[in-house]
Amino acid sequence: LTGESIAIRMYSPKETVSGTVLIEGNDFNYFSKGITINGGGDVLDIVIRRNTIRNSYSEENHSQGIYASHASVLLEENIFDHNGWYQKQVGTGNEKDEGQGNMFNHNTYFSDSFNSKFIRNIFLRSSSIQNKWTSNSDPNSSSDSIKSHDLWMEDNLYVGGEVGISAGGNTDYDTGPRWKNITIINNVMLAIGRDQPTNRTLGWNIDATDWDGGLICGNYLLHNDNPLVTNISGIRLSGHSNDVTIAENTIHGLIASAPSSKTAAISIDGAPKANIHISGNNIQLADSNMRIFVSDQQGSIVYDGNKYHSDLDSAEWFRLLDTNYDIDAWRAISDDINSAVGKDSFLEPRRTFETYLSSIGLSQSINEFMEQAVIQSKGNWNKDFTADSVLAYIREAYGDVSCSN
Repeated sequence: LTGESIAIRMYSPKETVSGTVLIEGNDFNYFSKGITINGGGDVLDIVIRRNTIRNSYSEENHSQGIYASHASVLLEENIFDHNGWYQKQVGTGNEKDEGQGNMFNHNTYFSDSFNSKFIRNIFLRSSSIQNKWTSNSDPNSSSDSIKSHDLWMEDNLYVGGEVGISAGGNTDYDTGPRWKNITIINNVMLAIGRDQPTNRTLGWNIDATDWDGGLICGNYLLHNDNPLVTNISGIRLSGHSNDVTIAENTIHGLIASAPSSKTAAISIDGAPKANIHISGNNIQLADSNMRIFVSDQQGSIVYDGNKYHSDLDSAEWFRLLDTNYDIDAWRAISDDINSAVGKDSFLEPRRTFETYLSSIGLSQSINEFMEQAVIQSKGNWNKDFTADSVLAYIREAYGDVSCSN
């Protein structure tokens, strides 16, 4: 595709409100964007349900599975695959020629959104980010304000791409929060970073910046499996954030060859924070030299009831304000006295999306999965090709934990 080709476009001009649209049961294939919602006005009550959106790319423009701005959307039980790229980036830049993958293209790109839910979707092999959310402060101002609020992501499956969920971009004056009431619960992320469509070495699972109230809970962040992907992160909380809980997540199989001073299973940057709770997480880093925590601040964070293991030298498990600590020193300085150390014995610690495909009689090929998935229709929805079935299979192997908050 040399230009712009959009399957469905909803346009709401500035200072207008439109909406109440159902998009269901479609297969959007080889467009530059499957669905676009834009114009500057608010678009309300959009339901996008049980569609397949795949192979979006462009040789001239940015390309997304869905692009939405100023929209309230229910995204339910859709399958997204290979959006934003036709082939891998040839070099180290962000060229678009011949549909090369680049950092600007994603499975979903939602800007300044509100009252939106992503539930039981499958996101596969994005060019860069699986779910990119932006909250853009007024370009004519010099201070941040809340531009995105009440976003909910639950029971979704993510495989591949460079980043699972990013709720952090873009225009930021570093003065305060830009997001309010963000919920990321009970999702499964597998092999984030694997495909390297942009030729970068990123494998970031959840990236949160400038949140005023949020919950990251009950998620499974599992198994990066490309040794060329070295910039690996579990959960990153940055910017001016307060009242955020990171709880009951299982982080396992994130393999780092060497510890980083800025990334870890969970990392917190030095920007102003208040009332951050990190509790009940199971961080299991066998065969990995990844740190458990990296934090650039101390007093704003409460740790409680986590479980820790890493094959990194125990003297380097925790890093606070550029100093490394073992568990005893960490407990003394962080008041993390109720957390435990121990290696977990999961029921089947190598379950992946590919082993799920074998369990339903397919080869371990996402291409074959998609060939079968697009045969479905509104009235013939095969449960084997749903997020619910894959998530149940994965959770069974890793403790079957879900968010209780």
